[in-house]
Amino acid sequence: MMSYLWLLIAFLTSALVRIVVKLGSNYEIFPFIAFSYSFGSLFALVTRRKIKERIGKVTLKNSLKFGFLIGIINFIAFYSQLLALSIGKASIIFPIISLAIYLAVILSILIYKEPLTLKKVVGIIFSLIAIILLS
Repeated sequence: MMSYLWLLIAFLTSALVRIVVKLGSNYEIFPFIAFSYSFGSLFALVTRRKIKERIGKVTLKNSLKFGFLIGIINFIAFYSQLLALSIGKASIIFPIISLAIYLAVILSILIYKEPLTLKKVVGIIFSLIAIILLS
């Protein structure tokens, strides 16, 4: 049940982030990115103290490596998205960016060997149609 709650929170906050990002694209991009990452880092540091006892050195080291990698990828994605939003309409750009979900699905199948069922294929087709209709 908690996984569905976290899924709902992720869904709602992702939508909210997109709206705020569009507003932020009207201003200087680098300070906007710097502040958002600084706040995220501060939040992570505060929550890290609460879970510090539960993690070991190896886990922390791996977390730092993956965090660094994801930070670079996320910065490039965020910067590119802000540039696109600063010159284009959100109603066109967000559906196009949403197509990245399909790349993630393909990579999940290839890398994590997740099964591709008929139900998933039908869901992907319907969601692709929805994205096309929305843009």
